Amino acid sequence: MTTRPWEIISSPEELELALNRLEGSHFLALDTEFIRERTYQSRLCLVQIADAENIFLLDALALPSLEPLARLLANPEVTTVVHSGRQDLEILYQIWGELPARLFDSQVAAVLLGHGEQIGYSALVKEYCDVELDKSATRTDWSKRPLSTRQLDYAADDVRYLTHLYMDLQKELVECQRIDWLEADCRQLCEPALYAVDPWQAHLRVKGARNLNGDARRVLRWVAAWREEQAVKRNLPRQWIVKDAALMQIATRQAHTRIQLAQLDEVPETFINRFGAQIVETVGKAREAPPESQDDLTVSGPLTGNEKDTLNRLKKALTRQAEAMGIAPGFLAPRRELEQLVRGDHDVPATRGWRREVVGSLLLAELEKN
Repeated sequence: MTTRPWEIISSPEELELALNRLEGSHFLALDTEFIRERTYQSRLCLVQIADAENIFLLDALALPSLEPLARLLANPEVTTVVHSGRQDLEILYQIWGELPARLFDSQVAAVLLGHGEQIGYSALVKEYCDVELDKSATRTDWSKRPLSTRQLDYAADDVRYLTHLYMDLQKELVECQRIDWLEADCRQLCEPALYAVDPWQAHLRVKGARNLNGDARRVLRWVAAWREEQAVKRNLPRQWIVKDAALMQIATRQAHTRIQLAQLDEVPETFINRFGAQIVETVGKAREAPPESQDDLTVSGPLTGNEKDTLNRLKKALTRQAEAMGIAPGFLAPRRELEQLVRGDHDVPATRGWRREVVGSLLLAELEKN
């Protein structure tokens, strides 16, 4: 397999020339390099874009705008090819407010072809291209300049072989009549709602949230929403505002005075001094909120004994069907969806679209046996 050279793009003029060379390509491989350790929003540092002949590395820190690339990817005649691309899409959506018109995710394709639920890019490149990728630049700080040739080679490899994977995987999906499944899942990945920030869903990310019920769960939702808004406003990681353990203590104890906050060992004094009044106000509003503002079934307490028995039956039925299809069970219906089914929520992804025919109807029929 020949190694195509790459070109670094760091000026608007170079970007225009590069995109002109990509015009007319029916698919473009895309990857990004970013840093997020010290900010809420990811800082985009590099964008790798390639077709069957060209590889361009766009220096996002030097270029004043990447809007021309956004317009190219918005062309419905162009398929944007990514591998496990949700983070890449999230970053681009934050910058542009739009997503590619057509998408092909090689990880989704690989799962549908029986390669396991979390197969990595390197493993696919080894299997399909017989190339062992150099991983020595994995921990690169992509915000530093200049980037070395070794680092840029590493970045270029992320799209160099993605074009080959796209052609091979697409052919296999067509042959086994699963290309429609891939396209349906990729359309879901291009839904803007997937990347919109909703502070009222932030409690779902808090470690331990599933163990709370009633008033404690409602308080957690309010204080987690407050933290999310602060993180966005200050562009800082959530945990830098206050850690999950502190939110859980506040919610569990329903601390609604500064004195009560000071008694919580997980809540730092510096945090109380700075944000104590806001937390007291937020917890007070949560305690006064009407019952209908409580969380839905997405976060709930432990399953009962009967519910656990039903869950085990669903898992066995799912495993049998997944083995017959050669697809990882968690890709067809993850555990959280099985739990939702057990709790009575039958409108989950596993019961919609192509998954309903493959596994959803089977799971619903198993529930009817209760």
